[in-house]
Amino acid sequence: MEYSCLHASSLKVFELIQEIFFYNRIVILGTEYVGKVVGLILQQCLAHNAYNLNPNLEIVYYEMNSSHDQNEKELVFPLATELSRQTKPAVLISADDSETMGREIMEIYRLGFHKIVDGHDLANVNYKPVFFVLGHPETISESEMIMLGQKLDVEHQAEGIPTGIVEKLLAKPFDEEACLALSQHYRLIGNNLLAYEYAERASQSAEYRAAALLEMNTIQKSQIKSSYSELNYVLSLDKSLNLSYLGRSGSIYFGSLMDGHDEIISIPPGVIYDPFPKLYALFCSQKGKVTMDELVAALSTTYTTISYNDWIQMKAGNNNDVYPEDYTTRFADKIRQLLEAEQKRTHGLISEKFLIRLMHYSHYVAIGHEMDLAGKSPYILNHTHTDNYLSIKKYNKLFTNTLNLMTIRDTIQTMGSMMEAYRREQDGKLQGKQVIHLLTYFSLNHILMDSSLASRMLLIPIEKINLDTAIIMKKLAWKLQISWNDSLLESTLNGQLLYDAYGYKDKATFEHGPRITGIAKRYEQYFNSFDRFRLEVLFHPMLSRWGYESQDVLEHGLLKELSLQPFKFEQFIQFKDEHQKIKFQKTFSKVYNQTLSELEDKHHYLDDVEVL
Repeated sequence: MEYSCLHASSLKVFELIQEIFFYNRIVILGTEYVGKVVGLILQQCLAHNAYNLNPNLEIVYYEMNSSHDQNEKELVFPLATELSRQTKPAVLISADDSETMGREIMEIYRLGFHKIVDGHDLANVNYKPVFFVLGHPETISESEMIMLGQKLDVEHQAEGIPTGIVEKLLAKPFDEEACLALSQHYRLIGNNLLAYEYAERASQSAEYRAAALLEMNTIQKSQIKSSYSELNYVLSLDKSLNLSYLGRSGSIYFGSLMDGHDEIISIPPGVIYDPFPKLYALFCSQKGKVTMDELVAALSTTYTTISYNDWIQMKAGNNNDVYPEDYTTRFADKIRQLLEAEQKRTHGLISEKFLIRLMHYSHYVAIGHEMDLAGKSPYILNHTHTDNYLSIKKYNKLFTNTLNLMTIRDTIQTMGSMMEAYRREQDGKLQGKQVIHLLTYFSLNHILMDSSLASRMLLIPIEKINLDTAIIMKKLAWKLQISWNDSLLESTLNGQLLYDAYGYKDKATFEHGPRITGIAKRYEQYFNSFDRFRLEVLFHPMLSRWGYESQDVLEHGLLKELSLQPFKFEQFIQFKDEHQKIKFQKTFSKVYNQTLSELEDKHHYLDDVEVL
């Protein structure tokens, strides 16, 4: 794995931020992830006052919609307001996730602003892992920061696992040659716990047994047990799982089955943890030089996580809080304790990767688990949402051997379930933009595309999880090379049996087993047989490869006309008038046919995805 020169890129970002703050007015035209990260960076910079700020500075944020029916008029809308206000030098930050704004639109904006900044660069979208200097920031010079950055570059390059080994092992867990190579790699960088574990795997092969036993004798497990510490244990957390929530596909239930296994350190099912925006904003605002309190606050679960508890009410089986009463204190104390140990080990240099490992470990200890510090190194399991693919890409780049897990479901059933959830939140109504978004949300999935190329994606059908739980979880245990434990058949949250209320706070019922009712629904209130046929044709490349019922037609030209015909779900969309209804149908048809063509042209990535 190769890293760009971190210290050089860091200084470049610092210079860019300083240049932005020179202007009287900053206008952010943003969507979703990039816009929010840019906004957080500027907010933190203002709070910490680390730059020479213009005393007359004004910041304006426009959160644009990046859905398919976004038109040029809507994108240019802020321009009329902004140009009338540009009496002083102004800068525009284009923070657009989906790159909806074309060159022509940007040229229009260029007429009204002194400078246009690409928010992707500012938000670290292409991702270079950041580092922090912990101690007494005021005593650290810029030249010392450069030297520390160079040191971290060397450490990252030494730690990075060769890509070929990762891909081979993710595709075939019992690849003894890859296991032996990983054992040698981890031994060379001083991670003896993982080195011994992979040597044990390789020793199962007659061909590699002699070499593997030599590795194991070199490492000497008895020495590992006598010398291991909490800090070394955290530094060994290199095996990573990322559970991407596709939406209404049983992700929380599947995550809850892994929650209780002692070889998996899991963020609680239903909690989305994205540390990158907060850490990167802190890095930029403080120019990498931080105090202990700032790092502890940046890792706080109350700040960096989003919970699904408001949508799916989850309670422990004994009706107690799912977190111990002193959880927050124990969590912060453990982070502080191990940060101090790492500070001594590295003379103040703290990597982003260490902080994320530390967050997982501290959570696990804070909820009451005791770790076997000389035992098998566990996986860390993170939960993310598929929509947030930029954050997932960063996670995969930082932990090079990450295996991405995603539960799937008959796509049409998922669409119906999503519509049902939208209506619950919107007084029984659907929005046209939401429905249009569903077409590409389930088909042209960035995480599927990126991860499939490196054998880093494993799909788990929720129907099989519910109907053949033991079989699926045993296959997963084999894939991950973890021991079998009956906890893989129990649905838990922080180790406690899980209750689900599915949106109704007063109807929590004990459901730690299969959800048969959910997967049996047909959602006939949204789709008639003709609707289902048209959607099965659309999603045929996905459905057929994943073992679901689907339809295919040789002549797709007819579908252009058929897709204009009304769908049953339209009765729940509140149109202002007939004109708006016709506009929706034309837009839906356009996106339907675009998706149809793109799935046909790009379906090769579906062939590379493994289905459990």
